[in-house]
Order: sequence, then structure tokens, then C-alpha cells
Amino acid sequence: MFKSFYGLTFNPFDKSLPESHAFGSRDFKQMLSRLDYLKNTRGIGLFTAPPGMGKTFVIITHFCKSDIHPIK
Repeated sequence: MFKSFYGLTFNPFDKSLPESHAFGSRDFKQMLSRLDYLKNTRGIGLFTAPPGMGKTFVIITHFCKSDIHPIK
């Protein structure tokens, strides 16, 4: 319903939103940069933010485009 109301071609709130449809805000780019830093330094990190801010989306996006594989 909101897609036609706002003239959208996709659901921006879809859980499976591809990275190409993500808005590259300053915070989004900064978190990707920090994940790259953790990858390069083999470090450990903690990301905190209120619910709905995109933490999971950024982490999934980063893992899908890199050679890092989470331990199962």
C-alpha cells in the first residue's frame, strides 16, 4: 500500500533488501569502514545502537561481500 502511495518500486523495509538499495548514510559507511578495520586487524568489536538502526543489515551486508565467514 505505501509503495504505491509514495511511488516506490521496492519495499525499503524488506528484511532481504539488497545492498544496492541501501541508503549509504554517513553512519552506514562508517560502520562498514569499522568492520573492515576489525577484519584487517583481526580484532573484536561491539556495535550498539537503538533497535531498527540497521546493525544487523550492515553486518550481513559486510559478510556477504567479503571473504569472512562466521563460525557456525
